[in-house]
Amino acid sequence: MFHQRAAKVLCFVFITAIGITLVASQTVTCYTSSTTCTSTSVILTGTRTAGQCCLNRGGRSYKTGTSTTCTPCVVYGFFQFTNSTAPSTTVYQKEGSQLNGYFGFVNGTFSGTHSVSFSVPDNNRYIKSFTTGVLNGAAVRQQFTLNIIPDNIALQPPLSVPVSATVDGSNEFVLPFNAVILDADVVTIAFRESDYSVTEGASPPDQYARVKLTKDKTIAQPLSVQVVPLTVDQFRPLGIPLPDGITFADLTNPAQYIPNGSMDFNKTILNLTFTSSQREINFNVAIVDDLINEADQQFICIVRLTNPSVNASGNVIIKHPSTVITIADNDPIAIGFGADTYTFTKGQQIYYADTVKLVKDDGVVSEQTFSVTIIAQPNAVDNQATYYVDYDIGFATVVMFTITPDQQYVSIGVNIFDEGLTGTLQAKLVSIQVANTPSYDVPHNPTTILLILDNKVAIVGFVDGEAVITEGKDFIECVAVTDPPPELTMQLSFYIQVLLVPDTADASDVFTSSGPIILGPFDNTNRKYCFSTTALADEYFEGNQTFTYSLTLIGEQTRVVVSPNVTMVTILDNTTLTIGFDSIRYAVNKSDSYVTFSVSILGGATIQGASVGVMFSTGDGTALELLTE
Repeated sequence: MFHQRAAKVLCFVFITAIGITLVASQTVTCYTSSTTCTSTSVILTGTRTAGQCCLNRGGRSYKTGTSTTCTPCVVYGFFQFTNSTAPSTTVYQKEGSQLNGYFGFVNGTFSGTHSVSFSVPDNNRYIKSFTTGVLNGAAVRQQFTLNIIPDNIALQPPLSVPVSATVDGSNEFVLPFNAVILDADVVTIAFRESDYSVTEGASPPDQYARVKLTKDKTIAQPLSVQVVPLTVDQFRPLGIPLPDGITFADLTNPAQYIPNGSMDFNKTILNLTFTSSQREINFNVAIVDDLINEADQQFICIVRLTNPSVNASGNVIIKHPSTVITIADNDPIAIGFGADTYTFTKGQQIYYADTVKLVKDDGVVSEQTFSVTIIAQPNAVDNQATYYVDYDIGFATVVMFTITPDQQYVSIGVNIFDEGLTGTLQAKLVSIQVANTPSYDVPHNPTTILLILDNKVAIVGFVDGEAVITEGKDFIECVAVTDPPPELTMQLSFYIQVLLVPDTADASDVFTSSGPIILGPFDNTNRKYCFSTTALADEYFEGNQTFTYSLTLIGEQTRVVVSPNVTMVTILDNTTLTIGFDSIRYAVNKSDSYVTFSVSILGGATIQGASVGVMFSTGDGTALELLTE
């Protein structure tokens, strides 16, 4: 019984002797010197532990309340490198690397051999590799290792890993040490596309510019960004790069944003947040549907971090910080001619106030200048028109002009040449191109007809008057444009018909073709045509005969007068006829009651419808009665 108690006392005394027992508190005086304990070197007195004196109070030695000598402080700590002279309390290490630390004494008189062990909390972000060893004269520092695991997760907060050590089973004289693990993963934010397009006033859901932001990896905490819509002028001084392949020269018609004025898009800043695993955010930028005809417009969206301090370690990269959004206009301005047909009179020079005009839809205002090209086309309907438009533009040459926003229309001057007899001519003006006009801005009336009325009258008729001819002879009759003649810029043709008068001339008296005689075409070179007719010779004693020529215009032409349109021809009969008694003497008896005489055609032509008169007389005036058969 006594032996066991004595053993316990001896054990307790042994442990206390080597100074490992952790005393809750004792009276300790701290000195600034490790060799002397003079009263002038006292910095702290009172109830504290030796560890508090050495580690926390800056003492170099201490003396307990009952001791008469100073005990030098032997302090241990962690060193970042094996040859470091000063201990480290904190070391920063990035993921995917290895932290090698070293443990040894910092100050005091080091002697003897001391056992060392390390302790680190368990965590899946690193692998610890420690060796329990000793410190002595040959090994004054002991190594420890942390292999930090890469995890491809960005924006993880720094992880403080406390590394503790004990020397001879006590940590009373060990300086604190923390290994701080820093995230090495970088997350990239970018616009999905370099540019987006949206049509103004489109039907849902296409009424917005539908834009996408992307990130390339998982993050440990939400990441908030802002998307800021900007005009080109607001974007330019920021120094932010435009998307690849786009320059400021491509932004030909910047969209506008004037507070309380013209606005083409909604400039509200969008606050967006990526969650841990979210790789893409779709968002809408509102477009203002106005009533302004305008060219396609551009504005720019930029993305930035809501809290820039999140990127203090450079773990966030905004790869494509800008995107261009193009607004396609939906407010058409129809351009075309003001009427389907315009009527002119030869020799007239006129400006038609609405020949070509800019037509605006109800409520639509144009803010762009249109370049319009038209061309004149001849032979639009039936006849060819020769004219030129103003500015000395020749016929069938392209005409170009502009219509500015403040113009309702632009006039085209038309000068019609007074060329002579042309009839009614038609030509066509056709709009073939309207520059900088979207496909839906189709000109409302791209064609118009110029109807050119002639102001000249041509008189065409027989020029030789009535004719008298003899049987068996040919004769010539002419038709001509009368003097003073207008110029003929069109061709005219006529036909001649022979009108035979019953009981006078018939087909046996006049030789004609089987149909009408065609004369023409009449033009500036050929202004007179003649034709011939033969009066047929016969053996009939028939007297003089007549027939008529008729002149008729082929086709319709209101500016041509046919006069005279008929002429009469008389055929003189050149046939001779001999008529007489069959005998020069007749003998009769007085007893006969009458005498028979015979009268006949003795020679020449055949008589046709002729009457013969016979007269008798006696020498003494005796009357005779004439009986005829």
